[in-house]
Amino acid sequence: MTQTTVAPKYLTVAEVAANLRVARMTVYRLIKSGQLYAIRLNAKTIRIPTEAYDDYMAGLNSAATASRPDDSRTPGPGQLGISA
Repeated sequence: MTQTTVAPKYLTVAEVAANLRVARMTVYRLIKSGQLYAIRLNAKTIRIPTEAYDDYMAGLNSAATASRPDDSRTPGPGQLGISA
């Protein structure tokens, strides 16, 4: 019998921090600033819906793509005064 794994619907702050390779405090700051949606279950428990995490990551990827310089505008070796 094949056992399938189902992706969790919610992630903990620690899981998001581990995925992003940042400190948990950074995740708390993202939540407080509104960049990352989270649900507070009680005074000590916060969960991040996987959809919110995926949306945040998609935003990072689109921002990284948009900030990437256009290859046609990148100066070649001759334009920088460097001889090849």
